[in-house]
Amino acid sequence: MDESTRIQVYGLVAGIVASDHEVASEEVGLLGRIRKRFGLADNDALPQTINPDQAVEILKGLSDDVRKEAMRLLIQAAAADGKIVPEERAFLDAVAEKLEVSQVELERRIDRALAAPKVKPLGPDVALKDDGEDEE
Repeated sequence: MDESTRIQVYGLVAGIVASDHEVASEEVGLLGRIRKRFGLADNDALPQTINPDQAVEILKGLSDDVRKEAMRLLIQAAAADGKIVPEERAFLDAVAEKLEVSQVELERRIDRALAAPKVKPLGPDVALKDDGEDEE
């Protein structure tokens, strides 16, 4: 993925996080980990794609593998705080419809994301054991 594409994908994820006008610490942590993984500086002002129609246009311009990764990150971002609010759901529904992801498949992915162990808000992207220690 080139830098321009990484910025577009980050903007999609930041957009779904901002869609409900509330950003939870878990969402901030996820955005930070994505920035780091994508090699994007913390102090760079990056775009947010809040409009689902614009998101679809961006996604349509991406390769299949990048589109799949972006969809995975969108679902993960929407579920980061443990719930999918109506604005996030509307965003996901619009994107899924345009990308021909069935409602059944979208529900399966959302359920899996919501059931996933939550990570430390600003820590590494790892699952936590029941006793609170990081898994290796």
